[in-house]
Amino acid sequence: MSINSTSRKRGKRQGSLATKIRWAFLSFAIVSLLVAGSALTYWSYRTQQTTLLQSQLKTAETVSQAISSYLQTALHEMLMFEHFQDIASLTPQEQQQKLESLLSYRRDIFDELTLLDAEGNEIAKVSEFRTYLPEDLGNQANSSEFETISSGSNFISPVYLSQYSLPMVTMAIPVHDAQGQVKGAILAEVNANKMWQVVTSVELGETGYAYIVDQDGTLLGHKTLATFFAHQGEDLSNVPGVKDALTAGHEQTPNLYIDFTGENVSSAYASIKIENIQWVVVVALPAAEAYASINTMLGFLGGIMAIALILASVVGSLMPRAIIRPLTLLTESANIIGAGDLEHQIEITTKDEVGRLASAFSNMTAQIRGFIDNLEQRVAERTEDLRKSSMELRAAAEVARAAASILEPEELIQQVVDLIQDRFGFYYVGLFLVDEKNEWAVLQAGTGEAGQKMLARNH
Repeated sequence: MSINSTSRKRGKRQGSLATKIRWAFLSFAIVSLLVAGSALTYWSYRTQQTTLLQSQLKTAETVSQAISSYLQTALHEMLMFEHFQDIASLTPQEQQQKLESLLSYRRDIFDELTLLDAEGNEIAKVSEFRTYLPEDLGNQANSSEFETISSGSNFISPVYLSQYSLPMVTMAIPVHDAQGQVKGAILAEVNANKMWQVVTSVELGETGYAYIVDQDGTLLGHKTLATFFAHQGEDLSNVPGVKDALTAGHEQTPNLYIDFTGENVSSAYASIKIENIQWVVVVALPAAEAYASINTMLGFLGGIMAIALILASVVGSLMPRAIIRPLTLLTESANIIGAGDLEHQIEITTKDEVGRLASAFSNMTAQIRGFIDNLEQRVAERTEDLRKSSMELRAAAEVARAAASILEPEELIQQVVDLIQDRFGFYYVGLFLVDEKNEWAVLQAGTGEAGQKMLARNH
């Protein structure tokens, strides 16, 4: 095969209707799948992110509510104690007994209670772990707790570790006399173990965790004690998740950032606002686990799109054949008919446009075949007419020759009728002459036995 013929075949294939339909279908299918798949993937991704954020928000709010409830319970117990005991009017011994009674009643909350007078002197002090003697009492006039309650406000300190290495929070409330004047304060060391238990009991996936920071970004508690001790005292205010929490006021959105532990995490937060404190609970989940289901979903969608593209390719390859095959049959039939076979039948029975075209083509072929048959018949008839005319001319010529060669009238007449019968193939020929009066036509000659009989009767 020559190079030119190969090039022509390749160009024919490239320019065929089947190829055009195939590429048009595949292009449309691919674009449609990519657009729909991209939109579905984006929507699914955002939905998964929102679901993850809602789950983290719920966890953060649960931790926040539990800690807030615990702190409010402790503060409420102190306020109720101060309100109903009128402790400012009691003797030192009675004050000591009242503090011991409160400590005994709420050992689950308080580890130590201290009563201060208006000058900040400790006048009564009870503890879960030791007994305070009068010489152990001191003065806390310069403490931040006393400065706050001197103005009539309650106070809650940051979390700290006590001398027994227990997480504690100091609460202070003012003590009023009967006239409502501030006459001192009650200080309580509130056991923060309950808060830590809430934080450490957070269940968020397999690797999720929660931690608490104060308004300055200082870490107050963490699910993992080792992490808490490693980062205790650090300023976390610039960590993206903590920074968003401390500057709250905007709607939380799905996020990813590097946490202070060095992990890439997704987080949500909830605030704790009681008295002078403004803490934040941050719930974080490492991105590897947070987006595992999302990545699985994206892989699933990608697989579906790949299968859809493969199916589209298969359909795109088969569909043109179904469309082009009738056209190919029609083309082949047209070539056969064009070569002269007008009896060829087009085997296309579909009811679509191609079927109607094939039917019209068959009707046109039948009309051409009928026209040709009619034309052939007319030619044959004309040929027969010409043949007969030729025979008549030859017969007339023979009659003329006979007339010229025969001198006897009777013999000439008989010879003429015999020649006419023979040359023109007539059944009978008779020749009549009009009599002198123009009344009768008298038979002068006739062919065959019938002619002789009529002559004998002077017919």
